[in-house]
Amino acid sequence: MVAIIGIDLSYQYIRYTDDGNLFKDDYKIADFKDIELLQFTGTKDKAGQELYEADVILFNDGIDDIYGLISYDDDEGTYRVSYENITEHLSEREGDFEIVGNIFENPQLHEQLGY
Repeated sequence: MVAIIGIDLSYQYIRYTDDGNLFKDDYKIADFKDIELLQFTGTKDKAGQELYEADVILFNDGIDDIYGLISYDDDEGTYRVSYENITEHLSEREGDFEIVGNIFENPQLHEQLGY
């Protein structure tokens, strides 16, 4: 994940830095076609790590450890967690999970999700 410095909608690119320093002139550029912007959900896991779209979380339903995928539902305007053919509001799992990665940086997580 990188820190976005700016988004140019006219020319369809972003300026970013991967060291977290937003105030230097040594930034990088990426075209929209080469990136996936992920939105912060406003939620953190039990370790205090920020949760984003496309993150995979691990939680226990009282019986088993379960992996779930975070997504945004445009129709309802809410974040959801999907697992084992179930989709529920993220608020039902708030604080009761840990982030194990995201599907873009860790494609092997698709196996954990059963996809």
